[in-house]
Amino acid sequence: MNKKLIALIVVAAAAALVWVVRGRETVRREILLPVTADPFFETVEMRGEVDTLFYEELRAPRGRYTKQIVYLHPEGAEVAKGTLIAELDTAELLQHIDELREEETELVQRRLDTDLATQAEIFSREVLLEKAQDELEIAEIHRARMRHEAEKQRAIAESKYNNVKREAGAAQKKIKQLEFDRKTRLSHHDRRIDNVEKRIERIEQQIEDYRFYAERDSIIVYPVTHIAGIWKKAQEGDVLAQNREFARLPDFSSKVVRVYLEEQWVNRVHEQCDVVFRPISLPGAAYRGKVLSVAALAKEGHYISYKKFFEVIIHIDESDEETSARLKPGMVCDVSFMIRDWGKRLAIPKDYARRTQDDVPYIVVRHEGTAEDETLMLEDVPETADFFLLPEERERMVLVYKES
Repeated sequence: MNKKLIALIVVAAAAALVWVVRGRETVRREILLPVTADPFFETVEMRGEVDTLFYEELRAPRGRYTKQIVYLHPEGAEVAKGTLIAELDTAELLQHIDELREEETELVQRRLDTDLATQAEIFSREVLLEKAQDELEIAEIHRARMRHEAEKQRAIAESKYNNVKREAGAAQKKIKQLEFDRKTRLSHHDRRIDNVEKRIERIEQQIEDYRFYAERDSIIVYPVTHIAGIWKKAQEGDVLAQNREFARLPDFSSKVVRVYLEEQWVNRVHEQCDVVFRPISLPGAAYRGKVLSVAALAKEGHYISYKKFFEVIIHIDESDEETSARLKPGMVCDVSFMIRDWGKRLAIPKDYARRTQDDVPYIVVRHEGTAEDETLMLEDVPETADFFLLPEERERMVLVYKES
């Protein structure tokens, strides 16, 4: 008797379990969604950033020297014209200047040595020339005295005079040659010294380029840039590539919202398209604007998971002074592009639609107050990326989602 009772209890428990599971499956397989006819605006949702259309770019200078940041003014701080914003390490430039000054000192000493050596040689030649000229005068007097003497004595006097005259002429030529050589060698030294001085001057000018000052009253913005193989904002200690932008000083009179629009939406957005954007740092605040331009080419450097992006610039309606004051460059915004106003429509989520074998979409509608369902074909019904849009023939309907 006890065995039969146990068996009946087991069977009853199994039946109850099956009933519960089936009940849960029934609930899981059928989801109802009431839909009412409401104004429907088709939008494209993206993330953007408040920016300025015009701004002063700060870029690392060109050249072979290391460009390591040793000082950065705090981001977002207001700066007056002439404020030091950033400074790069100049140790390598100063070391090169020291090396060039040592080279300049050596060249100046070589020039001095050359000048002294050539002057000494010229002086010794001038002494020899002066002696030869004295001897020439004596030989000329002796030759004049021998004019009435015997022919042999006259010939000896003439020969001696000619020899001394040749020596004096050779001494003069040697002095001229030495003076020309001195001028040439000193000119060569002067060119080398001048070249070193010009190199020092250029490096000193580059040192000035390693300090960045504000050219207008503004605030400092550090954009994300490519540093040491990664995309990041510049920080003290970073080493910049030449001509790499690392900071901006916005022009407040040209605020815009800059958006990088995914390729699939670029043909849906056009100039003068209405836009609503909401800065995430200002909860509940919504601002309006219009599309100022849509880039004709994809933005270089914005290429993610085989998707290209096009730059869209949105002009901000700044008629309200409060709006202009609250929006600051760098603020991230949720941006809604107003693609089309469809009027009053029943928006059917595509998750609730199924397709026939002929690929025609349809939905299942539940008659309210009953358990009867109706199949409604959606052939030639306008659609967006996420919804089918039924005209407002009905004010309300209940959609049925059944799991397959």
